[in-house]
Amino acid sequence: MGLAIEVNILGQLLENGDEEGVAFFKEEFELVNKALKVHGLPEHVEPEEPVEFDSLGSCLSFPYSFVHYLRTAMAYARNNRTRQQYLEDKPDGDENNELLQCELFEKTTSHIICHSDCEGYYLPLDFEDIIFADEDYQFAGGMLGSSKKVLEELLSCADFLGIEITPDGDVAKEAKLQENDNFENDPLFREKTVWLALYAAAKLSIAHNSAIVFA
Repeated sequence: MGLAIEVNILGQLLENGDEEGVAFFKEEFELVNKALKVHGLPEHVEPEEPVEFDSLGSCLSFPYSFVHYLRTAMAYARNNRTRQQYLEDKPDGDENNELLQCELFEKTTSHIICHSDCEGYYLPLDFEDIIFADEDYQFAGGMLGSSKKVLEELLSCADFLGIEITPDGDVAKEAKLQENDNFENDPLFREKTVWLALYAAAKLSIAHNSAIVFA
């Protein structure tokens, strides 16, 4: 089992005739909109038309542990550590890492770090604080993040991971490397795998006004 990252979930399910899946996610988005209303944010209308998109060559499904590798690397970057320090420490996605714990339970500001690693949503809205589920709106994952904040956070740690981004936001070079048989020899291939998947998903989410779905 692993994490799958989806965008345009209703459009894809409707196109595939999955009525049960469509009904489930429509109920989920109703609960999500209750949470948004409570927090003074506009409702999210998930598009139902299927969208054709390029995933930038990124893998959109991988072991849950890969997420923790990226989150730990981000914790190092956000606390002014260097890539070399990270590589020397070899935290290996350890959830008990001191810097990661600080981000998770003290700062609680990162939309990527402070989110479920197996389910939940990011919405194409711009809001500062992560939204937590309440007894009146218990949606999957229990936390709502912002796709726009995800994109900002990914861009802020790209240099730390050694990911090259062109002025127009293109990461095709890095995505192409992922298709190479030697990609797994990169000491940061797990972190980069999740980074590329989230980067592609965040850009698609914002462009098509569609939620990022963890499943």
